[in-house]
Amino acid sequence: MATGVTPRGSSIPVLVGRGCEWTVLALLFGLLQLWLDIGSRLGSHDLSFYSVIKDGAVLFFVTGIVSGIAIDFQMDLKKNAVSNFAKRWMFFVIPIVVMILAVIAYQMTKQGIDAARVDVYIAINLWLSILSIIYSIGAKAYLYKE
Repeated sequence: MATGVTPRGSSIPVLVGRGCEWTVLALLFGLLQLWLDIGSRLGSHDLSFYSVIKDGAVLFFVTGIVSGIAIDFQMDLKKNAVSNFAKRWMFFVIPIVVMILAVIAYQMTKQGIDAARVDVYIAINLWLSILSIIYSIGAKAYLYKE
């Protein structure tokens, strides 16, 4: 194969598409508890973003997804063997940051979240969700690379 030519099925849009597909399926099935909770609250005044996330389902999902992807990288001997600083950072530091934020948010739920800290709890959950979605799309695209 000529230098600079990507193999068929390995172009960046295809890889990102596969990463997106994996992420959507993980969100669909991994957050089934959340979707059922939202469905049971539809039409009631009790439906709010906080009422849906306060049980910690998003925290457990995010930590499971991010740590699972990091473990996938560590178990892939071919990709792990040729890793550089950026890849190590992506598959080690980001999961550690996610775990720290998830533990902070989980501790907030254990202590009880007063009205003054609800916005902080929601912000942590939103940032963790956004970070994990971006991370899973990018990491899976890289892991799918041939």
